[in-house]
Amino acid sequence: MINNNEGLAKLSGNIDSETGNLIESNSDDIPVDKTSPENSIQLEAEQQKRKEGWLVDDNKNLADSILRVAKMSAGGSLDFSYFQEGEQAVTEFEQRAGAKRQLPDLILMDYRLDEQVQNPKFKTGVEVITELKRLAEQYQVTLPEIIAFSSEQSYTEKLMNTGASSTLKKGDARAMMEFINNFKQ
Repeated sequence: MINNNEGLAKLSGNIDSETGNLIESNSDDIPVDKTSPENSIQLEAEQQKRKEGWLVDDNKNLADSILRVAKMSAGGSLDFSYFQEGEQAVTEFEQRAGAKRQLPDLILMDYRLDEQVQNPKFKTGVEVITELKRLAEQYQVTLPEIIAFSSEQSYTEKLMNTGASSTLKKGDARAMMEFINNFKQ
């Protein structure tokens, strides 16, 4: 039994103190037991509809702004993860690929990864893309769509020549929102 006085049914992802089950609220503020068999199928389907994107950029302040724009534009249908260092993204990719877990649908890749982080293992997005391609081949998984995300044309071209499939100019919030709206569909 859920004690509504504790507000558990009004917040997504809370734990029922009596049963230990994860609960959330539906549109009628009726508690939903996420562990029940009836709801697990629906929840799995909803999670499969959600897309995931990664942002690899060493500039945390800019990344925070980008993630806010992405969250607003996606309306909850796209989850974004941020990696300040290319090595973090490569490690996460390798762990998921090795375990045959779902990989991101897209990766926004900056070129320069050494301006805000001292002595990173991967100094450029080109190095990260090269490693991701190697891992995708090693684990026989499909490489996610990689978007060259730079403000400088020469860097964008280097990312495209390495394996990025399209470009998105850094700093163009309108283009970012349009891209996210198109991608989430």
